[in-house]
Amino acid sequence: MPLTTGAKSSAPLPPTDAKPLEYEARITLFDKVCVYRLDANSIRAVSELGEFVYPLADIVSVRCRFFPTRVQRNRYETILTMRTGGTLKICNQFFKGVADFEDRSPAYANFVKGLHNHLATQNPRCAFHAGTTALGFWLNALFLGAVLLILIVLGIIMITAIPAVAIIKFLIILFYTPTCWCWFKRNKPRRYDPKNIPPDVLP
Repeated sequence: MPLTTGAKSSAPLPPTDAKPLEYEARITLFDKVCVYRLDANSIRAVSELGEFVYPLADIVSVRCRFFPTRVQRNRYETILTMRTGGTLKICNQFFKGVADFEDRSPAYANFVKGLHNHLATQNPRCAFHAGTTALGFWLNALFLGAVLLILIVLGIIMITAIPAVAIIKFLIILFYTPTCWCWFKRNKPRRYDPKNIPPDVLP
């Protein structure tokens, strides 16, 4: 569902020859199922809360990033920042229940690519960012480095007293290492051309 206030739809937009792209999304338990419809001039967000229109001309920046969680290891999201300062987030994982998400990567990628194509022609001043912000990147690097160091130290301390616990700690490190590596590799902050989306920020 929309995360920020958009313009309430008061009248239908002029019809276009091309059928609007659609993407159904629900990010969390607290969100309503929302259908995003992309036409030549706007994104429409339709849910139980009503229909909201986000003009493409009002989008000042787009950020595509890889954003995994412990449950959603293949989570990607696109964040649109509006001229008013509000944001709209679209994710490739559809919430179905507690710790239960459906991966809708093909439809998500198709919608995001269509959005980029429209913005490239309708809003050439829009800025496109891949990965996290520079500050967020280095803060996460420091945090993950500290956690990894703590786990290693605890494992060394416990290896003689409680070998089983040390083994579990080591397995935890091994389990999350590939995800952490992918996060750093794909989320390096950079700008890109909307006609050439970096493949590592799309599923």
